[in-house]
Amino acid sequence: MRLGAYAYPQGNVLGAYLALVTDVRYAGLFDRPLPYQPFDPLRVALPALPWLFAACVVVFLLLSAAALPRRRRPAALPASAAPPAPASRPGWPA
Repeated sequence: MRLGAYAYPQGNVLGAYLALVTDVRYAGLFDRPLPYQPFDPLRVALPALPWLFAACVVVFLLLSAAALPRRRRPAALPASAAPPAPASRPGWPA
């Protein structure tokens, strides 16, 4: 430690600093309210977070449902309306 090698040992420096902090704490500076109280962002945002999460879930479900392929059953065709058999191509085996 560099401080320990010189005339200011670390214990003495720490003691002097803590004594200064104690003097400031006991001076009563922290007992008075601040002249300006900034708004707490957590108190502002916390009520909106569940609604924001629910909206994200709804959007996700809507996009997932839109991406699903729609399968429709073909209407039942009578036997007479069945599609004709494919014609054989010239040069291809039947």
